Amino acid sequence: MNIAVASLGTEMSASDKINLFPKHGHLFPNVHISLASCTTIDKIQAVLRSSASLCGYVGRLSTVDIDVFDKVLYEEEQKLCESVFTRDSGYAIFMAYTKLYEQELRNILWVAECLVQHQKGRFHEGLVYAGCES
Repeated sequence: MNIAVASLGTEMSASDKINLFPKHGHLFPNVHISLASCTTIDKIQAVLRSSASLCGYVGRLSTVDIDVFDKVLYEEEQKLCESVFTRDSGYAIFMAYTKLYEQELRNILWVAECLVQHQKGRFHEGLVYAGCES
């Protein structure tokens, strides 16, 4: 949506705008195509009003004027970022990172012990490989 608003009054073609839009999300591809062809803020807001059911905050964007459009986008982005920390799966990411880091430390200790004991041939016995088969 920022791309559509920022490109108003420029000579950027609709195909150039489409190439700048992300290739995923609730608005992809139909709304992106409609936004790329908009030449005024009123047309952008009309497209947003018609697609408000796809994404909750889009309806709010369809009623603001161009001066506060960016501010509304930033507020919605902040809400989305904050919601990441309240989901159940949010903590799973940190837990998985911690477990992988612990395994990395164990691997380093194993290699260090093998070097101290002059057992270079046993490196592969104690290493645990993350994300691939050993």
